[in-house]
Amino acid sequence: GEMTFADNLQHLQGTLTSSEGTLQNIPYRNLRTDIAWSPAEVTFKELRVGAFDGELRGGGAWNFGAGQAPSFRLAPRLDALSLNEVLKQLAPDLKNLFHGQLDFRGEFDGRAPPGETLRPTLKGSGAAVIRSGTIKDFNLIARLFNRAGGQGQFGKAAERISENLAAVVK
Repeated sequence: GEMTFADNLQHLQGTLTSSEGTLQNIPYRNLRTDIAWSPAEVTFKELRVGAFDGELRGGGAWNFGAGQAPSFRLAPRLDALSLNEVLKQLAPDLKNLFHGQLDFRGEFDGRAPPGETLRPTLKGSGAAVIRSGTIKDFNLIARLFNRAGGQGQFGKAAERISENLAAVVK
C-alpha cells in the first residue's frame, strides 16, 4: 500500500490480502480487497472472500461524518453460500433444518440523523435466491397455528378446525 500526508491529513491506500483466518468467529479464506482510509472515510472495493463454502463479494464505504452526517453504503453479493454453514454460525438452532445454496445481491445505504452518530437508518434493496433448497422436519401449518397461540385470526381458525383436520396438522 501507500501512505501519504497532505494538508495535515493522512491517507492510506492499498490492497488487503489474507490467505485464511477468522473474523467474528467465522472462518474465511482468500480475502482480498482494495482499501482506502482517511480520517474522514474508509472505502473498500473489489472485496472477495471465501466463507460458508461460497464466496462473498462487494464494495462499500463508511463516512465518519467529518463536517457532515455520518453515512455508509454497502453493495454485497453472496454466491453459492451453504445455507447450512451460514445457519451453523449465525443461528445454530436452525442449522439442520435448512439446506441449499444462498445467492444474494443488495445495495444499502444509511445516514445518521442530524446530531446523532453511528445510528444510520438503513435503506436499500436486495434479492435472495436459495437453490436446491430443502426444509427438514418442518410443518408449516402446525407452526402457523402454534405461533398464533389462540389469538388473532389464525388462533380463532385453529379453535374452529375439526378434530380430523387437527389430526392431519399434527
